[in-house]
Amino acid sequence: KSNTMKENDLSDDKLPFAIGVYEPVLMFSIIDENKINLASLNRIRTNFVKKYFDKGYNETYPNVLFDYQKQIMEQGHLEAYNHWILGKGNKIAFDKWYENNKDKWDEFTEWFSDNKINITDKNNFYRGMY
Repeated sequence: KSNTMKENDLSDDKLPFAIGVYEPVLMFSIIDENKINLASLNRIRTNFVKKYFDKGYNETYPNVLFDYQKQIMEQGHLEAYNHWILGKGNKIAFDKWYENNKDKWDEFTEWFSDNKINITDKNNFYRGMY
């Protein structure tokens, strides 16, 4: 038997969300990354959203934030959103990205102004739920 862990080897049946879902999905989202910068964080966050939904965790562990990020991704704005969320961590890298992606930024900000996240009593979540 191989000691190499595979994505399908994980069982989330009784584990808390952080251990059974979030950390493994994040771990498999960073596999091909060897440095941390805005570009790699964008890839990691994009991979995370894809894997979270591909595995069906949105059904067993609903999360309004991940639903919203998927909506942003489906609209083609996740790269701009991720740079907006993380850009203050490296203003020089953000400014360089912005210089090369003004159209993406403008499309995102136009879309975003009419499509805010909507957290209600029915879709809110907290750690103790899982």
